[in-house]
Amino acid sequence: IFLLAGPAGAQEKRMNAEKLYQQGEEAYNLGNYTEALSLLDKCLQENPGYADAYLSRAATRERVKDLKGAHTDYNIYLSLKPDQPEAVYSLALLQYRMEMYPQSKENLLKLLTLPPGETSTIYFKLSASAAGTNQITTAQSAIKPEIFNYLGLVDTKLKQYGSAIHWFDSAISLQNKEADYYVNRGIAKEGIQDTTAYSDYKKALQ
Repeated sequence: IFLLAGPAGAQEKRMNAEKLYQQGEEAYNLGNYTEALSLLDKCLQENPGYADAYLSRAATRERVKDLKGAHTDYNIYLSLKPDQPEAVYSLALLQYRMEMYPQSKENLLKLLTLPPGETSTIYFKLSASAAGTNQITTAQSAIKPEIFNYLGLVDTKLKQYGSAIHWFDSAISLQNKEADYYVNRGIAKEGIQDTTAYSDYKKALQ
């Protein structure tokens, strides 16, 4: 009886975890982040090895501004499923927000070597000159210009202005109608007192 009960109990826990995960995803999509977090916590209590639940909980924790918790969950997910572009990109952007610039740069560079994954997650681009964000694309799409942009932002924060300008040049060469790239490059140019920064700001306004 005990031999039969063991596998049955484990199967029931996995089924409960799957149900809680789906409910957590639904709550997240409805914007009920506190509820989603509670459901995902319960999911992982039922099945601590449920990798996708860590990824979902990381995104949820970001929404409730638990950045350290999100950072931990992204790392757990990547320990279970290494080299997943969506998670690497999300972690890199989170590390930028947390001012972990060398770690963010390491993951952004890693991302350039990975094939795009299948995901519908929406990411947001960041301007060095404003607090707001604008919706962009997914990790499955061609987002190399935005990766270059973030690398430039990271190097600007690290006061490595020459390499920052190089990254912004690369972003602009692939997407030359994005105003933020010119603004960000202008700021980096100001760091080395390059007067052509004016031209970049003018181009952004155009």
